[in-house]
Amino acid sequence: MKPSSALPVGVVGLGHFGRFHAQKWTKTAGAQLVALVDFDLARAQALASELGDDILAFDRLDALAGKVSAVSIAVPTAHHFKVARAVIDMGIHVLIEKPLAANLHEADELIAAANQRKLVLAVGHQERFFFRRVPLTGHISGPIHLSARRMGVPSGRDMGCSVILDLMIHDIDLCLSVITAPVIDVSAKGFSLGSGYVEEANVDLRFADGSTAHLYAHRQAAERHRTINIASGDAQIAIDFLSRQAIHNHKGPLALASVAPELEADTLLAETTAFMRAVQAQEPVAVDGRAGRRALEVALMIEQAMVQDPS
Repeated sequence: MKPSSALPVGVVGLGHFGRFHAQKWTKTAGAQLVALVDFDLARAQALASELGDDILAFDRLDALAGKVSAVSIAVPTAHHFKVARAVIDMGIHVLIEKPLAANLHEADELIAAANQRKLVLAVGHQERFFFRRVPLTGHISGPIHLSARRMGVPSGRDMGCSVILDLMIHDIDLCLSVITAPVIDVSAKGFSLGSGYVEEANVDLRFADGSTAHLYAHRQAAERHRTINIASGDAQIAIDFLSRQAIHNHKGPLALASVAPELEADTLLAETTAFMRAVQAQEPVAVDGRAGRRALEVALMIEQAMVQDPS
């Protein structure tokens, strides 16, 4: 049982990611999961019964009014804006799965609405919660070259967007957290692999400070793979997000012993915990609306520059 001082939270959208969010909220310090919302009421009721006796299930957003202080939004990207704007208008803090919105106009309106109501708007780039614990300071300096490979196996779900907005956007966000200079050139090639969306993509970015990045993503691969390599001068850092290892090419394995096991292994729990601490004004927002917008902007630049091959 959570203490009475815990803030009431909810989850909107109970598909693949929303279910995970709901599970993590039951373990998040300072939060009490009280409501689940999904257009499929039976799905919401089943998950509510699974997670706790006192959790309410709804198929309407307006049912959240007055019941929760914060929500996770895990609906398809096309519905991010409509759902998030409605929740913000109810005075509810928002943690929204990446990408922030479907376009920059929607992203700007969400940021402005949250700012106007003094609400926390956080974006679900959960890889940040491992990445930020790798000690990069002192090991790298600009300009740098960053190379990322992110591969996923077929999920059977209708993603509703390209691999750029689905998978690669994680690495876009991580790249932009290291390289703050503007992107000045984009080269991109994508493969639809017979579907209606780009499923595999090769991208090269060039930045105003001379830094470069090569990003590769594939969501119909035979096995999962998530790595980033950062090279600067004589230094090189290799990060494996699946094994949770980071290696410096001069100094061997980096010391990560100080990282709490639950934060090192469970980035989604780290994300909900950080969001709750931001809502309670205990720390700044880890990935705010501006960071989410910047990642979205570069993702859309990539999609616009994409040369597609149907093979």
